[in-house]
Amino acid sequence: FQVGDRVTFEEHYGDIVKIGLRSVRMQTLTDDMITIPNSKFLSDVVTSGNFGELDMQINIPFYIGLDQDILLARDIIQEAAASSRYIHLPKPIVVLVKQHIEDTYFALQLTLKAYVLDTQYEKLFETDVTLRVMSEFKKQGILPPVIRNSVLMSQAAVKTEPT
Repeated sequence: FQVGDRVTFEEHYGDIVKIGLRSVRMQTLTDDMITIPNSKFLSDVVTSGNFGELDMQINIPFYIGLDQDILLARDIIQEAAASSRYIHLPKPIVVLVKQHIEDTYFALQLTLKAYVLDTQYEKLFETDVTLRVMSEFKKQGILPPVIRNSVLMSQAAVKTEPT
């Protein structure tokens, strides 16, 4: 990595602002300045989001119910990304789909993978796209996954057991 790169190191995420002989300074997205000893970089993993470039890929997950119109949801997400003023259009816009299973719900997860024009606009891009998508989902009647109450489910199971 180099000065200006957006990196993830341990639980910290931000921009490298200085690389010194003994330490690296990182400014987080919450404006904290973190000093990391260079020795830490020899043994720990560092992920660079942009590797010297201004643009960077952003992943934004969206969740819908299993019975919702997945093709319409995908189209809404692609359109929201393509029409954002923060999008870097020479790069591809992709929406990946997979089933997401948790203890309390089943969902379809649609993950937008698109490039922001400049790393400084990462959170603005994410907010812009999310607001557009959620607004259009509401207009089109695309619903989130139904959250199952595990207490109610266990009570229902007890009631159906023979006595």
